[in-house]
Amino acid sequence: AASDVYKRQVQGILGFDTGFYIINAIHRDNNGLNNSHYSYDGIQSGYHFSKPAESEGVINDRLYFINFRPSGVIEKLPL
Repeated sequence: AASDVYKRQVQGILGFDTGFYIINAIHRDNNGLNNSHYSYDGIQSGYHFSKPAESEGVINDRLYFINFRPSGVIEKLPL
């Protein structure tokens, strides 16, 4: 059905956003992601990693809810 094709295309956008972020972060930070300060606000996903105080890891503080409306409208709502 047409709606099944549309769902696969949306998943493809998630892959695009992720790949775009990683490739550009590696390019900007000389082949490393450990100290990347690059942020990306994609079509469906966003990436901006920050390090909480006294933490070993990083967190992505660009999270969204994606709302698919019956009318076909897609909303990206920041958390």
